[in-house]
Amino acid sequence: MSAKILEFPGSTQAQPPIAQFIRIGESHTKIAELVSMGRFPARRAVLKASRLKYQRRLIELFQQHGIETVLDPQVAELASLRKCSGQERNAPWARHANGHPLGPAHFQRGAPTDVIGEIARTAVAFGFDAVLSPTHFLGSDTSVNWFDVDREACVALRDALDCEGGKSIAIDYPVIQTLKQLQRSEVRSDVLSAFGSLPVENAWLRISGADGTLGPQTTRGLLTLLGGLHNIGRPLVLDYFGGPASVAALAFGVASGRAIGIGEMERFDATDWDKPPEPKAEDAQGFGRTPRYAIEGLGRTLSGRELQLLAEARGGKKLLVGGLRDVADLLENGREIHLDQVSRETGDLENVPLLRRDDWFLTKPMTQIVRTSRQVAELKPSLGLAETLKVDADRLMKRLGDHARAMSKTQIALEAFRDSRSEDAPRARPAGAVRLKQDERKREQR
Repeated sequence: MSAKILEFPGSTQAQPPIAQFIRIGESHTKIAELVSMGRFPARRAVLKASRLKYQRRLIELFQQHGIETVLDPQVAELASLRKCSGQERNAPWARHANGHPLGPAHFQRGAPTDVIGEIARTAVAFGFDAVLSPTHFLGSDTSVNWFDVDREACVALRDALDCEGGKSIAIDYPVIQTLKQLQRSEVRSDVLSAFGSLPVENAWLRISGADGTLGPQTTRGLLTLLGGLHNIGRPLVLDYFGGPASVAALAFGVASGRAIGIGEMERFDATDWDKPPEPKAEDAQGFGRTPRYAIEGLGRTLSGRELQLLAEARGGKKLLVGGLRDVADLLENGREIHLDQVSRETGDLENVPLLRRDDWFLTKPMTQIVRTSRQVAELKPSLGLAETLKVDADRLMKRLGDHARAMSKTQIALEAFRDSRSEDAPRARPAGAVRLKQDERKREQR
């Protein structure tokens, strides 16, 4: 099918809004505290179906405070051999496959398992403002034609929501693909062709093989790729994509928003999704992932031990801790601090006119990242403390040096990209206003 080319409307907003979605993971207790204290700065939140039974109170708090709530049904994970037996198995519709991946038959209209209907009823029961359409990873080696299945499921979800009393619940459509595949023009053409008739408001793009600290060549290539998707006809939200590259995409106008977690869910990798899960070693210690802490102006995260080591080096505390009292403040309140950083990244961009956002990003945030990454790479951490903390100082400093050089080259590449574009270069459609079901209910009561 050939792509349907949609006329790109001229921007009528000098400072169009940016859609910042926060994905809620294991930190829902902390997030609930911040919401209750009025210290949750974001206006949109995404909640996983597998965690709903633990997060009903959080959802209610979001709704009370005018924060848009989006349901992620996690069907892409539930169709994966690697992921279906993990935490995702707690999603209400996971039981239909009895511990195996969900297949195409589960998403057909009128299927006995009625996964689509169950997603709709859950969205209505919890009062969600929007739901991510049940789509799948398109870069898999399996023979399943998920592309056609997903488009049909999206239409079926709209019908199911309407029948269940969820006419005011919006649908957003995630495209989940590899960076390598999206670099092919025929794949992008298929993506563009899908959206002409779908009953959705936003397009979400989750890219396996891309993260927020890409090098100069890949970063510029990614922005060029995203710029070629403006004819998708919907605002474009980058999913599971944080770091400097995501801010660059927003600044250059090739994306309308982003959806990331706080200290988690900032990158996406589906390279092993077709493989069975690895058995847990009997002597495995600890649970979950090592916490990572976002350092403002550095453009990458550090572990707690790495942070402690570098902060004790001469000049390290000022570079890494900034206005905080000490490292303990960052370790204790890392999620809150990171959330504030994420909010300011998009908030600051929104205050800049659209056609000047690229210049502002390059001269302000990107210049700061280049400067700070160089200074951090020049720190001289104590080898004795490194041994005590069980940190390989040589490997750490090599990574930081590589990061500093990559950021410097990336700035040059982005400057060249800016200079190659005209002011009337196509840009992603601006994000719409925060969607709240209570606004619809208020109108109905008038």
